[in-house]
Amino acid sequence: MKIQVAAFLAVVLLAATDASHLAAALVGPGTHGTILQGPSSKTSLVGPDGSHIAGVAAGGTVVAPALHGGVVSAAVAPGYVAAGVPAVVGVHAGAFLAPGSGHEGQYVHDYTEHLYDDGSYKGDYYEGH
Repeated sequence: MKIQVAAFLAVVLLAATDASHLAAALVGPGTHGTILQGPSSKTSLVGPDGSHIAGVAAGGTVVAPALHGGVVSAAVAPGYVAAGVPAVVGVHAGAFLAPGSGHEGQYVHDYTEHLYDDGSYKGDYYEGH
């Protein structure tokens, strides 16, 4: 039994190795486009004098275009095509972000303040009373 399993694995390994040298390609399926439309609205108002106002508004529309299937050649992925699983980021990403300017949380003087300062703030007047 062990010899049969080993022989089977050897054949699978040989087939995968040989297939990696071929100029084959895997073509993934495409998806159809989708159009989503919300509910429409119809309103009719009749006034006391007999006037009539009618309005119709179509619902909002979201259009998702069709996506074409992807192509993976054997030269890119020799011997196998891995499943597209998103990688888990296990590293602190703060080192990759741009550093700050050093002024975070500090007062930065605005040179136009004197244009709007009429002297009406009286801090000493409001603090003690």
